[in-house]
Formats: sequence, structure tokens, C-alpha cells
Amino acid sequence: MTNQRPFAAEMPWPDFHARVKDGKTPILIPLGSMEQHGHHMPLHVDVLLPTEFARRVAQRVGGLVAPTFSYGYKSQQKCGGGNHMPGTVSLEGQTLVHQLRDVIKEFARHGGRNFAIVNGHYENSWFINEAVDLALRELRWDGIGN
Repeated sequence: MTNQRPFAAEMPWPDFHARVKDGKTPILIPLGSMEQHGHHMPLHVDVLLPTEFARRVAQRVGGLVAPTFSYGYKSQQKCGGGNHMPGTVSLEGQTLVHQLRDVIKEFARHGGRNFAIVNGHYENSWFINEAVDLALRELRWDGIGN
């Protein structure tokens, strides 16, 4: 267990740079969504859970937690949700793919090489796979291959 700050956004940039420049620090990227979960739960439960999970893991392994993606792909009506429910705010799949791809590439530009995507919203899954694939492909083109 480490006493270092786990949240990248709370660090001054020199501290962040010192942690990531050698490529050894794991960077955890939590993704969630803002959607209804019934009358008894907050709209951002899909944000709270992956963020806390990422924090705990980062503290154990000396990693950093990137700012959480608070919006995700559309909640499916088959799963009890849907965009017709008040409070549900969603992204198109292409938007989520491009945002996550860009964030991974930016962390890699600063030295990040070890990433873990912590998903709190099932419907994000396929778009996460696509974003990671695109990011890795483009990073290889840029000469960042590991």
C-alpha cells in the first residue's frame, strides 16, 4: 500500500510527470454513466463504483487514477433503463470511442504505458474495446509500441 496521491487531476504537473515519465506507473481510467437506477440510487452510481475501485487498486499498486468519464453509451431499455428516463444523459458510441482513444494517447504521450480501463456501465464495453484498439494502433504508428 502506498501513501502517494492516487488521483492524477489532484496533482501538480511536475508530480504527475515524475510519476508517469518512465512508463512504469499504472494508469487506471474509470468509465461510468449518468443514468437512472430506480428511485433509491443516485444517477451517478456507475461513476462512483469504478472510481472507488480504481482508487483502491491504485493505492495498492502505486498507480494513478485518471479523471472518470462521467457519461457513457446509451442505457438500453432491455436492461431497465433507456434515454427516455429523466436524468439519463448519454453519449453516442462514436463520441465515447474518440474520447477514450484520445485520452489513452495523451497519457501515452506523457510516458504512460500501463493502462487499466475500469468500466462501471455494461453498455460501454464494446466502445471501450474499439477505443483501446484504435489507440494502440495509432500509438504503434507513432512509434510507441509497448
